[in-house]
Amino acid sequence: MLLRALALVLCLTVPAFAAPPPTGDGGVSDFYRWDGAPPAVGKVLRQEELPAMPWIRGIGSARRILYGSASGIDGRPIAVSGLLFLPRGAPPEGGWPLLSWAHGTVGVADRCAPSWVLRGITSVGDWLAAGYAVVASDYEGLGTPGLHPYLDKRAEGQGVLDAARAAIAAEPGRIANRVVIAGQSQGGGAALAAAGLAPSYAPDLAVAAVIATGAPYMRAGALQATGVPPDFPDPGLAYAFYVALTARLHAPDLDPATLFTEAAQPLAARAAGLCVLELAAQVMDAGLTRSAALRPGAEARVEARILPRLEYPSLRFAMPVFMGIGEADRDVAALGQLALLRDACAAGSRMQGRLYAGMDHGGAFRASRRDALDFAARALQAATVDPECDPAATPPGGPPP
Repeated sequence: MLLRALALVLCLTVPAFAAPPPTGDGGVSDFYRWDGAPPAVGKVLRQEELPAMPWIRGIGSARRILYGSASGIDGRPIAVSGLLFLPRGAPPEGGWPLLSWAHGTVGVADRCAPSWVLRGITSVGDWLAAGYAVVASDYEGLGTPGLHPYLDKRAEGQGVLDAARAAIAAEPGRIANRVVIAGQSQGGGAALAAAGLAPSYAPDLAVAAVIATGAPYMRAGALQATGVPPDFPDPGLAYAFYVALTARLHAPDLDPATLFTEAAQPLAARAAGLCVLELAAQVMDAGLTRSAALRPGAEARVEARILPRLEYPSLRFAMPVFMGIGEADRDVAALGQLALLRDACAAGSRMQGRLYAGMDHGGAFRASRRDALDFAARALQAATVDPECDPAATPPGGPPP
């Protein structure tokens, strides 16, 4: 599962590290700190224009936003950061449809947030060029104060849904309440979490379709799966450190010393401040293997405390869902993604799965781009979705025109 990732594959969704916005006291940028009244869910608290980003095709304007949401940990009102993009030109009658984009793993430190570094977001250009406005949540605690609860499905899903609410409220008449949610890797899981939460948490949102590529399926034993032999250095240990941090949010008595060996504890202690490629590189520099880093039974102990928070709130989705799966995905195993697809179908969801022959984690995302845009366009027109719950591997199509 996620723990088998090879760090270089992640450059699809991990931004290069750039200088963060100006920082005030406490190490948190002034933009990201909200000291006012409890934030109203789904409302923009502040925004600022960003410099031109000519590397993103179809872009008309870009803003960094701070909006109100609810914590996935304890339900309290919180501020969450993100990005809002508008396409070029005037909106159509009724406004642009909206894509709420969910990003892949970047780390848990504030400076890793896409809205800080302004990298790793070029894929939204496909949607802008197709006439969508795009909002992209950083997720709870990523950019804003507090620890990002990595892979916590409620935290991710609520952040993605409230980002869509905030974008629509910020641009009345220019952004329509016609929403598509899409995400890759961690973001694929966030998109599916949002799909399951939408009817109860955000019934005001008209979510027409959800698109998930490389989506993890967290079940019993998932944290113990790995594609790297236990005695080989494994950059995927970075994910073990992040998951342990999330586990401690829910179970503060979980002592890292009972999970990680003395050789691994220094990196476990630094993980909260390192972005994923930095952390993975340090794992490799230290030559850390899973057998040398994890105490016996560590994954099972973490799983016992945190698995309910990593599971999807529901697999019965009210809207049609597209899943793009790489046959050769070694980061999020294709078998797990196919099981997720079948289980969602069995729950009564309208699922269309595509299994891309020979494609790895990033390759499946790129291969799915045309299919995803076509699926979204058909869903916005309320066209019939042809279900596919047991897809055969097929050659990928080309990128969007």
